[in-house]
Amino acid sequence: MMLRVKTYRILTILVAVLAVAGTAALLWFDLNGRQVETGDWVAVGVALFCLIFFSPTVLVHEGGHLLFGLLAGMRFPAVTVGHFTFSLRGVRFSRAAFAAGESAFYPARPNRIKGKLAFTALGGGVMNFLYGGALLALYFLLPSHPALLFFALFAPLSLQEGFAAFLPCELPAGRTDGALLVGLKERAAFAEVTLAVLRAQSVVRRGSYQDIAREQLFSLPVLREDDPAFLALLQLRWRYQLSVGEETAALDTLFRLESLAEYLPPQTEGELLAELALVRRALGKGRGEGAQRARGAYFDALACLDGQISRREAEKSIKKEPLYGERELILDLLERAFRE
Repeated sequence: MMLRVKTYRILTILVAVLAVAGTAALLWFDLNGRQVETGDWVAVGVALFCLIFFSPTVLVHEGGHLLFGLLAGMRFPAVTVGHFTFSLRGVRFSRAAFAAGESAFYPARPNRIKGKLAFTALGGGVMNFLYGGALLALYFLLPSHPALLFFALFAPLSLQEGFAAFLPCELPAGRTDGALLVGLKERAAFAEVTLAVLRAQSVVRRGSYQDIAREQLFSLPVLREDDPAFLALLQLRWRYQLSVGEETAALDTLFRLESLAEYLPPQTEGELLAELALVRRALGKGRGEGAQRARGAYFDALACLDGQISRREAEKSIKKEPLYGERELILDLLERAFRE
């Protein structure tokens, strides 16, 4: 059963108030129970700075997804916390944060994907509860120290983060982990599409887009166009269509994605424009515009075509793509664009 957004917000606000009160109580107890030292004020100041610019509770949450996902056999090409994205290409800063945190992942193997996804989704909230409970216990069991105070100040907020994550609700910024778990249990349409996307990605990890069964991408439940699962499905569809020679259909799917770009995270929107520009040039359909905001293999392929980097540098960048099929597709597009 999904909660209404209004109900979700009321519950999370109430728990957030309790978390802030708990943090204030910890601080009062620590600073009034003994002689205050300079290190204590430094710990408090750094904690406030972290809460404003880089929330440790979100870092713990995404770290939980990462740990549980790796244990389940998932692979993580990128993890975003606030304005920072960590990937094989390094750390990237984005002025606009689409969400507090987000982990991109795909299964290394195509078996038991539903269980792997559920286990990965559990990781974030579980890690928040473990962190909050463990730090509170250590705070009251161990002698006071500025470092312990620093980490303990985030304990109540970490518990609040875990509570909010497990509440099943579909928010404007996306579904909570609880909503995903409920959807998997009830076999909701978005869950079925998400599983189909993950299965296709597991195929492309070692093979090509042509190896995906067509019905796996086209015989699926209908979703809203702004649904993240549907947008991910469209991205797979145009790649599949292009790989099997359906060039007109691939372009139509890309243009449809472009019309829905407002529902994508800012960095993904830029990457989409780069993809569209490269496909247009490879198929002799013009140059495409707006890709200058992108980063990644498609952008580097365009930079190579424009003479900004060498072909060797572009190919080196393309080979950093985690999916083998994706690397092959971009290299083929680059070759076709040079011939055009």
